[in-house]
Amino acid sequence: MSNQLPRPDLILVGCLKKKRSHGAPARDLYDSTLWRWRRGYAEASGCLWYILSAKHGLLAPDVEIAPYDLALSDLTVAERRAWSQRVLRDIESTSSALAGKIVEIHAGKEYVKYGLVDGLSEARAVVHRPLAHVGLFQQPRWYSEQLTLGSSKSERGSTSSELDVSRAAQLAEKVANEFYGAGLDLSSRGMEQSGTWSRMPEVECTEQLRASEVPDRDIRLFLTFITALDRARDAMSLWHNGLRMFRSRPEMFEPARMAAIPIDIIRETLASYRVSQRHGPDSEAWSTIASSLASGDGPVSRAIEGGVGDAHELLRELQSKSAGKNRFPQLRGPKIGPMWVRILAAPGGATISNIDTIPVAVDVHIKRVTENLGVTDTGELSVGKAKPIIHSAWREAIAAARIGGPPGIAGTCAALDPALWIFGKYGCSVCERRNKLMPISPACKGCHLQVSSK
Repeated sequence: MSNQLPRPDLILVGCLKKKRSHGAPARDLYDSTLWRWRRGYAEASGCLWYILSAKHGLLAPDVEIAPYDLALSDLTVAERRAWSQRVLRDIESTSSALAGKIVEIHAGKEYVKYGLVDGLSEARAVVHRPLAHVGLFQQPRWYSEQLTLGSSKSERGSTSSELDVSRAAQLAEKVANEFYGAGLDLSSRGMEQSGTWSRMPEVECTEQLRASEVPDRDIRLFLTFITALDRARDAMSLWHNGLRMFRSRPEMFEPARMAAIPIDIIRETLASYRVSQRHGPDSEAWSTIASSLASGDGPVSRAIEGGVGDAHELLRELQSKSAGKNRFPQLRGPKIGPMWVRILAAPGGATISNIDTIPVAVDVHIKRVTENLGVTDTGELSVGKAKPIIHSAWREAIAAARIGGPPGIAGTCAALDPALWIFGKYGCSVCERRNKLMPISPACKGCHLQVSSK
């Protein structure tokens, strides 16, 4: 975005004191004019970026956090040096080798003079602080000039982030519109009836329950308990086994009635219906979630009972504990939590505010399709390290796209998420396993997957 500075590989943005009064993804928590300029600059760069937080250290923009009141100036010199070492360790664990990488820092001197810049330099990174000698009141003008240059296709980057976002937006539209329309073409996989929203197991089961006039509140309880067990297994079998158990043993889905059921009976019942996989942990999680819901209080209970909730509050309560134990085990993970919020809204029918802040629930399948479509280049990174990059890429794409979806999630990353998951699981993974390009959509044109000639 500038004709003088080279394109950075990593941007570090210092947090600011003014914050919103409620929890939010870190990019949205800070609330000041300067923060909006810093964030806009970082996002427009198309580069990997993180927030430097006095409390949390290195913070990914999509991580949800609560408001806090701590500045680096509140720490002792020793504590600031320890903070700098912590941030350096996090950067090294999150990024590939720093040698030769350009790291651009947008933060005050308190963030850099206690070892951060020295540590980056020792790792042979090239550190730039373009605003080191620009006063706070002049900084918005500087950012405005850089963003103007960026929109005019300046010499800073070798590629245009605007064009990258536009292409990703087009891909998001293709994949989502097929998924919610005629469906992805999985006929080469012997799955002619799959590849659509209506064939998602949670959707199929919900529609069967609604056809039987089961109340939405009971449906949301069913969706909550089964989602907690939906990990690393055949989802279709899980959901339909769960539906069979719901019809035969409805008391298993009633939080108040579950309090009278001994844990060994829960374990036996889940195993007999082939709902549990790890019978001990799954039955313990089932019982604990039921106990947490039995009080009928809190955002999660209210969203299930009344069908109204807030995405930020729901994700925050999933992390809560009682007597030192997790209240919602197996629902609180970084992948399963956002997925459950999406399921509560669609097909669960709950009205969830701030649903547009729910990111795609990144796992190996979504990482695979994101890379193969050329939206990100994260092949050498683990799923955990690639997650903030993938979150940011699809968030920007959705902001520029027009996609449909069911009521409650249409036009959001929550709507794109199941489409990408199906694309990755039944599209890209099959191509990789068979070492053969087998397109399932026009979006496959230009696929980056490398196959051997054998």
